[in-house]
Amino acid sequence: MILTASILVLASTRGALVFHLGAQPDLTYSISAAALVLLGLYATWRMMQFRIHPDLGIVKKAFQLNIILIGGYSILFMVFSFANSVSIVYSFMIFPIVFILMKWTTRELELILHAVFFVTISGIFIMQYVALYDFQELYRIQSMLRPMEASISHLGGIVQIGGYQASNHDAANILAMILMYYFIRLYIAGAMSKLSLFGLFTVGMISLFLTASASNIVVFVGMLLLVTLIMQKGFAKRLVSAVLLGLCALVIIAVDNRYFDLLHFRAKFQSQSELEGGGMFNSLNLKSLFYSLPSLFLGFGEQLKVPMLQSEVAFVKIIFSYGIMPSLVLFFILFLPLILLRKVNKATKRLRLFARQRHQNISINEVYQKRQQLFLLAAPILTGTMTLLHYGSLLRVTSIGVFCVVMAIFLKDYLAFMVNYKLKVS
Repeated sequence: MILTASILVLASTRGALVFHLGAQPDLTYSISAAALVLLGLYATWRMMQFRIHPDLGIVKKAFQLNIILIGGYSILFMVFSFANSVSIVYSFMIFPIVFILMKWTTRELELILHAVFFVTISGIFIMQYVALYDFQELYRIQSMLRPMEASISHLGGIVQIGGYQASNHDAANILAMILMYYFIRLYIAGAMSKLSLFGLFTVGMISLFLTASASNIVVFVGMLLLVTLIMQKGFAKRLVSAVLLGLCALVIIAVDNRYFDLLHFRAKFQSQSELEGGGMFNSLNLKSLFYSLPSLFLGFGEQLKVPMLQSEVAFVKIIFSYGIMPSLVLFFILFLPLILLRKVNKATKRLRLFARQRHQNISINEVYQKRQQLFLLAAPILTGTMTLLHYGSLLRVTSIGVFCVVMAIFLKDYLAFMVNYKLKVS
């Protein structure tokens, strides 16, 4: 257990060893990546050898099909391009680790999230301090953490802090998922735990905004508002909450544009809306789609140099890199909570009908609370998935481990719900 946890934490925070201990970056990154892949191989072997609970059968089948399709693509990629495809491995070999993590307690899984969180925010605050007083030193640190990509991102006049990950998007992606988990725990935890969670959430929010990763921040805030709205009971409360939250957002944007211009909202929106100028929606037009059609069905967009790969939308890049069929399987895994929550809703309706027909003394309110808790636990997973609307940090070595941890926490509660449901109707 300790070895598995160490591998997952190291994968997300490996830059801390380079910065504090002077470890060789290439060697450290290679070891952390190899360890994660080997853990994935071991998890895949266990998944194939041992029986999985029937309620998780759909998850196992999705993982297996993903390995066959994208794993097969990876082999063909290496054969025909003579290139290293280690980064592709994170799209299919790592997910089975979820089955290993499900054997742990939720508290043990949370320890991994806490460790990654504290190391990540520490790196962000340290780099922010350095940026304020010595920009050349920040560039030296960036060169040390990423020797082949020594550059510092800016948003207007603001330095985008990347922490130990040396990438503001990678650091923000990690924080977005963990912060969403802390947020939903605020609904579930007791009074004392809520106080500590609120403190972690506040510090994490500051760190997230210091990264100035617009894509991750927008997705996180959007999911935060969506969860808040859905948690309101009754249409009237949800409508009032939506109006108030919308007005708050407009006021913040208006004040920022008028006096501070920290968010660069107008400039960012204009640059990302260009179809042929390097923005988020670059090349998303019919002409590009037509010239990219072979890759839509066969993949290998990078080798064929199709124009759709110029887009910064990671969902689009995945489709035209792997082809439509492997991509749909991968998307099925990434959006898995939505499929499983639908099964939970059906089970809840059947249980309510069963209680009425058999006059059983079943606490439906308790079932509804468990269902609501499952919805909340799905939020961190969907937050990570939706960050693929821009860039693709989720499917990198720094983020995929965190994604597997929050997925394992959700699946543990999902399995407990379904087992309890079958006991009640038996």
